[in-house]
Parts: sequence; structure tokens; C-alpha cells
Amino acid sequence: GHLAADHFAERGFLHIGFVGRKPWSIWENLFIGIQDEARERGMDVDLLSMPAFLQADKSAATPAYERFVDWIRKVPKPLALVCPSDGLAARFCAWVRSVGLQVPTDVAILGNGNNPAICERSFPRLSSIGTAEDQRGIAACELMANLLAGEKPPREAVMIPPSGITVRESTDVLATVDPAVSEALRYMWANIAKNLSVDDVALHTGLHRRTLERAFRTAFGRGVNAELHRRRLEKGAELLHNTELAVTEISEKTGFRSDDYFYRAFRSAFGATPSQWRKANQPQNA
Repeated sequence: GHLAADHFAERGFLHIGFVGRKPWSIWENLFIGIQDEARERGMDVDLLSMPAFLQADKSAATPAYERFVDWIRKVPKPLALVCPSDGLAARFCAWVRSVGLQVPTDVAILGNGNNPAICERSFPRLSSIGTAEDQRGIAACELMANLLAGEKPPREAVMIPPSGITVRESTDVLATVDPAVSEALRYMWANIAKNLSVDDVALHTGLHRRTLERAFRTAFGRGVNAELHRRRLEKGAELLHNTELAVTEISEKTGFRSDDYFYRAFRSAFGATPSQWRKANQPQNA
């Protein structure tokens, strides 16, 4: 939940929604995490509780569809929508478009599970939270082995943190009303491999450096360099997770001035070196 709220807060969203169904089951932890982090960041949270039959209610012109579209029309836009599964996220993409709203411009949608069979076939392609299935499987096997060896079961549930967010088109949007900030971000993201300076970005937007810095702090609570650094690290993690590129290549593709600086910055942000993080988060290297 914290990961999802961070993802949208960093893109400038002020309103975040969550659609769940009762009984809550494991979805409750996801919602609580979103709610806590969003409130800390000053974001509004809207919850739509759907009936248990939602999972099987796939068509339009049904009670679940009518309830969803009535809610989606009323909530503030742009809205960051977090879904407890990729299947529901893909369905909501279609339902949002059916009432004339755009994904991700009006409603940015984030799934959960990062199932390529769903995420890559959705329109638009779905951003999704990786649930570290391989790590969960390893933990389950270890727990079973311990139980068979006569050990007592753990008193609390074993929690496996998510592996990160794979960003695709469904959340690839900037929720800021300042056109200069939007243009600056597009320029920064398109040129992430270059050693850009704040002056380079200011020159591109036609703004004075101080004016641009002030606009960024108003929109995101951080300056241009901090946003560029954050985006470089985010891109680095994405490449580590989704490609087999060498760490030195990733350092170059993300605009870090040296491999050593990339290692130190990544470790400071993620608590592990790039190689360690890749091993822990990429199934084929687990």
C-alpha cells in the first residue's frame, strides 16, 4: 500500500481511490497501507466497497458496473485508482473508458500481481505491483519444511514485501496543472540517460532557474535535481527488474556520472546494492 501511494504521490496526484470487496481478506492490508501513506502525504482517499460477486461480474449493464461508474463519475479527477488484482484493474480500464473518461489522463490505474498475461494485453497496458511470487513460494516451502521437522508455526503471519512497481502506460502520466512543470518532467524523462543539469531543464522550458525550482517545490515538495535523481533511480530499478543488462549499462542508461555513484545512490535509496536488489527481486535470478 505504501508503495502504491508513493508511486502516485511522486506523479503529483492529490486524490487516490481503492476498489475492494468484502470479505476483505488480504486486501485490507493493501488498503490500510495506501490510506496511511496517502494521508501522511496530504492526499484524499476514496474507497468503493464492492460486493463479493464482483470477481465474476465482468460485463457492463450489471449492478457492479453501475455501482462502479456512478462512483467513478463523482470522485475528483485526476484520480489514482489502485486495484487489488490485475484482473480487476484491466476490467476497470474498460469500464472507465465506457463512460468517456481516459486512462491514464482522467483515471490512472494500478494493478496488483504484475501478471504479464493480463498487464501486457490490457488497453492501455497495466502498471502493476509485483507481489514477489518466487519469494513467497520459497518462504512457504521453508515454513512447510519447518513444520514437518516438528517446529511450531510462527505466531504471526510471514509478510513478504512487494518487489516493486512495473510502470506501463496505465499510470504513465503527470498529474500537475502547471504546464511548465509537465514539460520539464517530459524533457527530463525523455533524456534520462543524459547528464542533465537544472540549467538545461530551465533552458528547455524557457523559465528562469529559480522560477522552475519554485514551481517544482510547489507541485512535488522537492526541487528539480531531487526529482531527476528520483526518476533515475526508479528507471534503474525498472531496468534491473525487467532486463538482463549489466549494472554498468544501467548506470549509463540512467544518466549517472559513474558506476560508483550509481551503486552508492541505489544502496542509499533501496537498502541494497543493484546486484543484491536484482537477485532478491528478479525471479530468474532468485
